Amino acid sequence: MPLSRPRLALVLAALLMAASPPRAAAAGVAAEAAALSFGEVFARHTVPMLLIEPASGRILDANAAAAAFYGYAQATLRTMRIQDINQLTAEQVAAERALAAREERNYFLFPHRLASGEVRPVEVYSVPFEVQGQRLLLSMVHDLSAQRVSDHERWRYQVQLEEAVRRSVQDIERLHRQRLLLGAAAGVLQLLLIAGLAAWLWRSRQLQREAEAARDAEAHTAAALRAGEARLREELAARQRLENLIWGTDLATWEWDLTSDALQVNERWAAMLGYRRAQLEPLTRATWRDLLHPADLQRHEAALQRHQEGDAPLYEAELRLRHRDGHWVWILERGKVVERDEVGRVRRMAGVSFDITERKRAEDELALAASVFTHAQEGILITDERTRIVRVNDAFCSLTGYTREEVLGQTPALLRSGRHDEAFYRAMWDELQRHGFWIGEIWNRRKDGRDLVELMAISAVRDGTGEVRHYVGLFFDITDQKLREQRLEHEAFHDALTGLGNRLLLRDRLQQAIARAQRHGGTLALAYLDLDGFKAINDTHGHAVGDQLLRVMAERMRSLVRSVDTVARLGGDEFVVLIADLQDPRQAEPLLRRLLAALAEPVEYGGQRLQVTASIGVAFLPTSGAHDPDQLLRQADQAMYQAKQTGRNRVHVHGAPDTPPPS
Repeated sequence: MPLSRPRLALVLAALLMAASPPRAAAAGVAAEAAALSFGEVFARHTVPMLLIEPASGRILDANAAAAAFYGYAQATLRTMRIQDINQLTAEQVAAERALAAREERNYFLFPHRLASGEVRPVEVYSVPFEVQGQRLLLSMVHDLSAQRVSDHERWRYQVQLEEAVRRSVQDIERLHRQRLLLGAAAGVLQLLLIAGLAAWLWRSRQLQREAEAARDAEAHTAAALRAGEARLREELAARQRLENLIWGTDLATWEWDLTSDALQVNERWAAMLGYRRAQLEPLTRATWRDLLHPADLQRHEAALQRHQEGDAPLYEAELRLRHRDGHWVWILERGKVVERDEVGRVRRMAGVSFDITERKRAEDELALAASVFTHAQEGILITDERTRIVRVNDAFCSLTGYTREEVLGQTPALLRSGRHDEAFYRAMWDELQRHGFWIGEIWNRRKDGRDLVELMAISAVRDGTGEVRHYVGLFFDITDQKLREQRLEHEAFHDALTGLGNRLLLRDRLQQAIARAQRHGGTLALAYLDLDGFKAINDTHGHAVGDQLLRVMAERMRSLVRSVDTVARLGGDEFVVLIADLQDPRQAEPLLRRLLAALAEPVEYGGQRLQVTASIGVAFLPTSGAHDPDQLLRQADQAMYQAKQTGRNRVHVHGAPDTPPPS
């Protein structure tokens, strides 16, 4: 039956004094109620208390005393209904409520079943109130069994005595009125009435003083309870907000009752491991350990101990739990102690769990990438979107000779050797922007100035919006390989004795010069040279002297030609000079005269004066018809023989008169 707030205050005060003698000071109870918040009273007091949703009978909360009395864990009680405990049927409960109303009782008598199966008689004081429009019941349970019976009888006797005094005073007042009406009374009767009245008045005043003290205590307690009730509403609202937050963020939650080892989890927690919550019940910390990876047990126990002993503000551990299908799920557990007993032992812990499997997989991939980056033999550099270097690996430093500190914040232009023109870098950049990568050979320079030839791959790294955030360059040092290739190429295209180009190089350069002349107009001259008198010197002085004479002649010719021209040795004492990019055939004449004069200069060698001359045949690129390199070379060869036949030390142009030797 609903109770007024003052009556509620008295009930709670009585409950707070339940373990004390009936004459305990009411003021002390009121002080205790005022000093503590409702939540603290609810949680810490020895009186069993339940917070119930009346419509469904669902137990929303239970304090530690209730858990101890009923033998269930608090977390288990929160999953039960009051109908699971009360052994009366709905009809019997209604009958008891009606009887209490007739007897003007502010409590109900119910049989409650404990977890052990034992049924105990209890008095239940229920106080209705509203929180955010939701009607709830605060039920306080008084055990009537065993040693509690005598306390209950004393309390019941006090109530009956108070009622008897009230009725006796009324009877005396009625007798007094009758005496007045009669006008007189016998002496004995008068003495009896006076004696009885005195006795009843003394008892009445005593009870009145106790009632006034109780009313004072009731007033203080009611004020404290009103404040506690407001705090309870706030706590319930906060709890509701927390539940909404947990539900809205889909957090996996757990609560561990260390006294019973019971572990309560929500559906989200069970779903992380592929279960429904009902499939895991009954779940204890011991069965939870069966799901734990053996390698993680020690780490879990150490983290738990650090928190429970006060060395860490939170329990936090990363561990693996076995999924229903057998694979391991990485879990981050976070929680804390939420209740201790009077000597500081942990009673209850609560917390949340997060599935961090994907994070762990990403961390493994990052660790692998970092290991590859660090230990790779290839040089790696990473730049930002503006090509400023933000990271390099050890191999980069070893290959280039630069330290990290020297290159961070710089651009790769720091390594340029000058071998490539701007067109090369523009083409590289265009390729990188169009396709997101570039692969090729590049000549760079080490810190000490030596060449560093790299086979490089550059990739653009884009974010989710498609914007470039980084460029990653990976390169191999191919300097030695490139130098070997150059040596082989040089040997394949150059004369070993003189270092001049050979017939292969001449043919390649001649084809290129013909192509340029066809594209841009103009002509070229091919001069075929033969040294006059060389055979006699070679036969007389030996091959060593002859070879030295050939090297001197080769160097003289090389020093006279332009960079676009080519000097080649075809074999023996025969040479060819390609004079390219001429606009007019007459532009070749000065060079031809200088060649005749330079080759006729004596050579001092080993105290001897050696001298040869040259016969030169020249063929010009025809202005029309086919442009055959071999045909052009044959024409120059024929012109050279014509120069020899007409006196040597002269120039003969194919199809033209001889050019006499310089004077």
